Amino acid sequence: MKRALSFVAAIAIAVAMFVAGSLGPFSPDRTEASRRAAPAALDSLSPAGGARTLDATIAALQARLTDGPKDPVSLGQLGLAYLQKGRITSDPSYFPKASTLFERSLQADAQNLDSMVGSGLLANAQHRFLQGFRWGQRASRVAPYDSDALGVQVDSLIELGRYANAATTLQRMVDQKPDLASYSRAAYLRELNGDVAGAIAAMSLALDATTQTGDDAGWVRVQLGDLYFGSGRLDRAAHFYGTANRVAPDLSLADIGMARLAAARGDLDGAIAIMAPVVERYPTPQNVSFLGDLHAAAGDTDAARRQYELVDVQRRLFAAGGVRPDVELTIFYADHQERPEATVRLAREQY
Repeated sequence: MKRALSFVAAIAIAVAMFVAGSLGPFSPDRTEASRRAAPAALDSLSPAGGARTLDATIAALQARLTDGPKDPVSLGQLGLAYLQKGRITSDPSYFPKASTLFERSLQADAQNLDSMVGSGLLANAQHRFLQGFRWGQRASRVAPYDSDALGVQVDSLIELGRYANAATTLQRMVDQKPDLASYSRAAYLRELNGDVAGAIAAMSLALDATTQTGDDAGWVRVQLGDLYFGSGRLDRAAHFYGTANRVAPDLSLADIGMARLAAARGDLDGAIAIMAPVVERYPTPQNVSFLGDLHAAAGDTDAARRQYELVDVQRRLFAAGGVRPDVELTIFYADHQERPEATVRLAREQY
């Protein structure tokens, strides 16, 4: 059960954030809880921070597996790295690759913890939450005190709507390892229950648990900015988005926060100028949809239409990678009067 703990924890937080990317509009009265869900998205987090480091990690693991024995630890770690690569590039073709590596790892060592946690993260990322929960339980049976395994279960339970069970499991996670991963999940669960002040308090504890610079430090500040933004405290939101940009200049979530803030203050052109390069780097459905909404609000219906068409392209790509449509996509179609028959079908499937 040998593990590279910091590597697994970093990937676990980042991929968990991918689970629920919001496709909603930018208006402040619409909660951003789903974008942060279970703890949706460190845009450049990797084992040591940064996409280039992740690429180097992938190359090193590939070389190790090519030149040496196919050990289950390296297979599991490469699977986790592929899972993270798929998240930050919005390329779902990495998901089947990760799945194959996890399967091979577990065939060689049925108790490989990295691969069990990774399989749970993958299932959650594909919106197969019951399957993700079962993987988390399996990992916990092998390592009862592993916080990453508990985190997979918490994420699954939240997405399944089993909030009381999620809270119980989360308390175990906090008791075992009070850190960024557990505190940020606590903040999200409190927000789901309408306790914004409690969510801010929990996320402040997460901030205390991070380093002063880097993606973790930037991400927590973005979450605090989002919480203040959602409660209408725009000046506090601006403070945290700004400090996030300073401590993690490459973190796109900070730019997204600043774009939302500019839009809320009526500066649509400024918001578009911020979001356009973000979408070029990270064309996720939520980013593309947000840019489309900004163009629509500015009166440029043609530009908005082009972005909305890209959302459907992304939907097909993710479906090819085994990702099930989520509620946010259904809401996007309903809000934008897109694909009415498919919207009804998706809503029925989800409920």
